[in-house]
Amino acid sequence: MLKRICFVLALVLFSVVAAQTNHQPTPTQAQEPNYRNNKCVACHTQITQPVALSNRYFEWHSSVHRDAGVSCEKCHGGDPAATDKTRAHVGILPYSNAQSKIHYRNVATTCKSCHQGITDTFLESKHYQNLKATGLGPSCSTCHAHMATEVVLSPQQTSSLCAYCHNTINGALPPRPEISEKAEAVMHALNRADVAVAWAASLLRESDMKRLNVAVERVQVTAAQGMLKDAKFTWHSFNLEMTLKKADEAFTTAMKAKEELGKKLAH
Repeated sequence: MLKRICFVLALVLFSVVAAQTNHQPTPTQAQEPNYRNNKCVACHTQITQPVALSNRYFEWHSSVHRDAGVSCEKCHGGDPAATDKTRAHVGILPYSNAQSKIHYRNVATTCKSCHQGITDTFLESKHYQNLKATGLGPSCSTCHAHMATEVVLSPQQTSSLCAYCHNTINGALPPRPEISEKAEAVMHALNRADVAVAWAASLLRESDMKRLNVAVERVQVTAAQGMLKDAKFTWHSFNLEMTLKKADEAFTTAMKAKEELGKKLAH
């Protein structure tokens, strides 16, 4: 019994870590994206100075984007087939240029080419409308950093980010500390739901291995996964109350499935 519990908890922890880092498993050799003919990659692999530029390449090399086959030109522009430096960089603009694909007003549209649903939610938000009109507000890279090599997931980080605009002395907006406090609570709820859904899913997999009748619980786990996904989409609209409600629904549904699966596995 103790071994089974340890095995289940190990599966849960693995699933949660994978979800938290927002990384998919590294592709097998057969699935590995082929960048052999991509001149952007070939050239930047060799660049060691300046260090900041070199590090940008290595950040991409270890990113989920690289594993998914998303190379430099997809976000920055340029010609990956060109061997001449000038031709290779045609269309690439500094991020400070308003026409750049990675300018803070444009980066969401660039991300949308792959992440349409969640980006559409963000583009419809008041925060984005304010960002577009005044330059004040979060963009994708505020929380997801360069190429999503880092993602803000902790409640404390989230609270600090929100407080930067909503609870700073002499800040751009009137202080409203309740906003950052609510955002922290919502992130706690999302993280809790993440664990509960991963836990229930791991018990469902174990039940399948033992060929147990878990049709009802399967429906519950699938529903909880959908609720959690919807909650994360809603989070990108910055509707804190609705996100909290959906995250709690996902948690409750997942925990119900977990309890029932645990009972069946105990017999």
